[in-house]
Amino acid sequence: MKNKIVIIGAGPAGLTTALFLAKAGIPHTVLEKSTFPRDKVCGESYDGKVFHTLKRLHDAWPAQLIRAGILTPLWEYRLNHLPHWEIPVSFSSDHTPRLQGRRSDLDQALLQHLLSYNLTEWRPNTQVISVERGQTDYRLNIHGQPNILAELVVYAGGGATTKLNSDVGIPKRKNGLIYSRIHLQVDNDQLPVQPINIRFLRNPIPACLVICPLPGGYYNIGLGIRKKDYIHLDGNLNDWLNRLVDEEIDRLPTGIFVHRMNKPSGAHVQLHHYSNRLSGLGWVVVGSAAVEVNPVTGMGVGNAMRSGELAAKAIIRAIANKENLFMAGYSSYASSLKRSLRSEIRFSRILTALQFHASWLGHTMPFIWKSRRIQRWLQQPDVVSNFLNPQHYWRK
Repeated sequence: MKNKIVIIGAGPAGLTTALFLAKAGIPHTVLEKSTFPRDKVCGESYDGKVFHTLKRLHDAWPAQLIRAGILTPLWEYRLNHLPHWEIPVSFSSDHTPRLQGRRSDLDQALLQHLLSYNLTEWRPNTQVISVERGQTDYRLNIHGQPNILAELVVYAGGGATTKLNSDVGIPKRKNGLIYSRIHLQVDNDQLPVQPINIRFLRNPIPACLVICPLPGGYYNIGLGIRKKDYIHLDGNLNDWLNRLVDEEIDRLPTGIFVHRMNKPSGAHVQLHHYSNRLSGLGWVVVGSAAVEVNPVTGMGVGNAMRSGELAAKAIIRAIANKENLFMAGYSSYASSLKRSLRSEIRFSRILTALQFHASWLGHTMPFIWKSRRIQRWLQQPDVVSNFLNPQHYWRK
């Protein structure tokens, strides 16, 4: 079976690529190894890039998803390293909000919007075993199904085992983070919406606890530690998370009932990586296979959707110029993505150094965050928008 464009993976990156192609009237195929809606361990707090990407797809879409209860806007968050310091950060409601939402709901909303264009061959439960390059196309070997020929493969598989071939250069995963999360639901309509709470832990080992409010009274509570620190943990990561959850529940006022919606579940997440090769003859890499940042930043889904949008624009441009999809190369996509996300990568590396390596963090942060310049920087709707601009820190 011959297809011009095949997208492997239906996460935010793959679906965003497909949505912009569909908006431009370009047919394509999306392959997904899972069934929908699917649960995700992490990625339920989104930075401003998600809001703006949704608006570029359809101007009214963010407001519609908020009214439908799929997304919740927030204009504040809280960083803390108890008992040493706590940093409440808020910004104007006129600015771009952070968005909170269950990944299963967001992915399903993206998919339903995509299928409304009637330009997508949607194939869930389809696992790609291998991808082989020919002279003018790729052959995708599908588990238990006929092979597919494609002129262009968009690899949006994230951490999946699918490999295009040795030329693609998807990097091996380093700097790994072991992440465990649990969903809670609070039965109390009077409980005010809480800000995102990011807590840096030092005992018994360096770790990060993220408490993320979701629509419908749900909470995603996640705990992340580095793989190399895991061997020093006395006990199981899930047990530690359960103890921390019990402590959080004990802090709630009496009369509020909390339900554990599932058992703790985990995944391996990157602290940060950036692929040296993002495109080539007949292939493009998007999403976490292309770039990943420390999950504490909340920029993972936004970066994935941004990469999908830029990849789609490069494909649309190639079709408009009547280029052969296999031979196009898509170097414009690679260069535009590097320009777009370089600040996020550097910010992620510095945050990781502070999070896990700086033993002085707990004692010096109270003095650092009181600086008017630092407060002004933290209160930007996108905290890395001026990260590489030295003049930003010296404005009055």
